[in-house]
Amino acid sequence: MENSNIANTSQLVNKYILQIHALANALASAGSTISKQEHVSTILAGLCSKYDVSVTTIKTSSNSHSIPKVEKHITTHAARVESNAKRLSVLSLQAHFASTGLPIPFATYLSSI
Repeated sequence: MENSNIANTSQLVNKYILQIHALANALASAGSTISKQEHVSTILAGLCSKYDVSVTTIKTSSNSHSIPKVEKHITTHAARVESNAKRLSVLSLQAHFASTGLPIPFATYLSSI
């Protein structure tokens, strides 16, 4: 179950960012715009703890980050989490087959190359 959740990480992050945009646009349409800093703070505040490194990096940076840069940073982080989870899943399968003495399936071997 955890792997399927991780596999959807990038999609969930993209959906989350789109929802923040929609809320910002709705506020603007109602005549109540939010600042760039409020927009960025809202994005960062809604992230779970696995994004703490990215949140800290963005918050402690001396440079002001644009909304697209923050979104790119977060989506890159999500893609990396997803990629690492897939790689660890393959390694876990390989370790399992190695511990049982069974041959590693060919598809698992190819995906590790």
